[in-house]
Formats: sequence, C-alpha cells, structure tokens
Amino acid sequence: MQKALITLGLIAILPCFANAQSPATPPHINISSEIDSGYIDNPGAAKVVFKHSWKLKDTAWLQLKFGEHTNLPRGSFLRLTGSLDMVQQRHDGASLMEWNMCSAAFNGDQIVLELIAGPNTKASRIKVQTIIRGLFNRSP
Repeated sequence: MQKALITLGLIAILPCFANAQSPATPPHINISSEIDSGYIDNPGAAKVVFKHSWKLKDTAWLQLKFGEHTNLPRGSFLRLTGSLDMVQQRHDGASLMEWNMCSAAFNGDQIVLELIAGPNTKASRIKVQTIIRGLFNRSP
C-alpha cells in the first residue's frame, strides 16, 4: 500500500514566537501591530468584512499573534494566505484558541488576512497584536 505525502507548504506549524525566549527559536523579530477591524455586524450572507495584507521586505516567514479582543462568533472565521506559495489556513474561534491565538508561520514576505463574517452574525472582530517576522539565517 502506498502512502501519500501531503505538503502544506508552511515552514512548519511553529509555536507562536511572540513571547519565546528559547535559544532554539528561529531568528525573528516581533513587531507590534495596531490592526483592529473593530466589531462588525453582518445582517446578510457570509462575506469578507475585513481584509489586510502585510509585505515585509527581506523576510523569510511571517506569523501573526491575535489579541484577546478577537471575536469569531459561530459561522465567522479567519482566512490567512501566504502569497509566496498560496497556502491557506482557516481559523474559527475554537481553532484559534487551540493555536494559542496564533497563525501558522507562512513562507515568504507577504501574508493576507481576511475576516469572513458568518451569516447574520454580530460583533465579529479581529485584532492583530504582533507580527512575527522570520529572519533569514545568515550562518557562514
């Protein structure tokens, strides 16, 4: 029997490095973020109600840490897309908590974040607390 290998295209499913102090942590810098969608009601069908993208030159990978005021009511979710390889991650309220309020680490220097509000939802909100910028390892 053959086993299929599935490649996600992500660097890895890394723990969120926003507060990491371990010497094994890949080289990175944390950038504070003021990105906040505010509370958004959606009286109709599911739709993208907020979108933001980051492009940070000379960046190996990007990861987002979401703030405590992020709110994803049932039916609402986040869609993150790494522009280098078009890999996507989807988070609802439960999965975001399981991921310690972090995204995966996406290859490259650009990431797109979308907030999709579920049908007839109230108070969907996304707050990005930290952008974690992976640095290239310049070992000799």
